[in-house]
Amino acid sequence: ERPAGMDYVQMVRVHQELSCGDWHHGDRAACPYAEPLNYRFRPSASTIAVAAKANPGALWLIGNEMDRKDWSYCIEWSPPPNNQHCEVVGYSGQDEILPATYAVAYHDLYGIIKAADPSARVAIGGIIQPTPIRLTYLTAIWDAYQATYSETMPVDVWNVHNFIIREKKDNWGADIPPGVDATAGEYVLDDSAPQPYHIDMAIFQAQIVAFRQWMKEHGQQNKPLVVSEYGVLFSNGLIGSSCPALRAACVQDFMIATFDFFATAKDCNLGYVADQCRLVQQWNWYSLDDTWGSFNIYSRLFDPDSKQITETGIRFREYLAQQQ
Repeated sequence: ERPAGMDYVQMVRVHQELSCGDWHHGDRAACPYAEPLNYRFRPSASTIAVAAKANPGALWLIGNEMDRKDWSYCIEWSPPPNNQHCEVVGYSGQDEILPATYAVAYHDLYGIIKAADPSARVAIGGIIQPTPIRLTYLTAIWDAYQATYSETMPVDVWNVHNFIIREKKDNWGADIPPGVDATAGEYVLDDSAPQPYHIDMAIFQAQIVAFRQWMKEHGQQNKPLVVSEYGVLFSNGLIGSSCPALRAACVQDFMIATFDFFATAKDCNLGYVADQCRLVQQWNWYSLDDTWGSFNIYSRLFDPDSKQITETGIRFREYLAQQQ
């Protein structure tokens, strides 16, 4: 057993194979997809098999935000007082992969996991958010699997992320999924404008309903749904007047509101009948202790340096104590 009865979820990372050999690269002109199209994954097949045998019945996520294209960032800027420009460019990303390639990756990795542990529960990787443009990407995966293997994609547990992030091609935010021909999706405001939608509970709830509707339309209603990642990424200043600077309350209040929604939202026309028709069976707040870049400083539950619980972590703990 894990400490305090904690659930531990296994994850296999995947990525479209790139011609330059890198795992991530934000310039597709300099580093296009390898031909013929293929994928990479980690850890190795042997490591996956060992982990599956050692953790019978575990939940496995195949990929993470496969709909997020790689991006570039500056590692080193030119020194002042000259005109600042980037002298050293770096690349990062999640699990960028074309829908048809992901269908093959899922098929192969599902087979490796189930061969080692037939009781394993395998889930699709989480797309960033269930917006129309990203459900188009998910549908392309679903259709590609059926076309390639002449059978329905075997998903034991459905998984999604539920961020609310702008979708604009080659721009900051969630970008446009690979293989989808579009220049913009949802939540596109001026680059310099406040982005209050990021913590809008009406949008948050509507996205979950939209994903459950997609599941029903594809014969998957009677499957569990986990929201394996969501939270507040944008800083208070970027969110705007609804989230005043130097105040954690707006982040914490949003977090608690999401907990209440997940715990109580039921709809027998869409939800999981075996769980009293709840829309969502498990969820995971992001983040535990991430301090990356300009992420909201009030979102993390613990300080990674001091190892001390934050005010947000205390609100999280108090909420759970009230549910006992």
